[in-house]
Amino acid sequence: MPYEFKLPDVAEGTEEGEIVSWLVEVGQDVEEDQKLAEIQTDKVQTELYSPVAGKVSELLANEGDIVPVGSVLVRLLLAEEESDTDVTSSESGEGVRAQSETTAREASSGNDN
Repeated sequence: MPYEFKLPDVAEGTEEGEIVSWLVEVGQDVEEDQKLAEIQTDKVQTELYSPVAGKVSELLANEGDIVPVGSVLVRLLLAEEESDTDVTSSESGEGVRAQSETTAREASSGNDN
């Protein structure tokens, strides 16, 4: 199941925000804490950061759209949900290393029984 990133209340009492610009695109791998978008509210212009690592599967608003706080903006396939092929094809290669480490931990956990 994809992770749904929702527009947070970035300034106390904010009800909506405008998508100024997307800093990612569908199909792009993102790291935890990577910038996803710039938004403008009636109080502040700020950047939104990804709370998880994964791959952008869907952008649910366009630049210029005004969206309510709590609306889903981005769907991300979490790194664990990607197939081995998707992880292997990542440009950085870091996904392959993380997948290998996870597999190694799982294998060693099984040997402890």
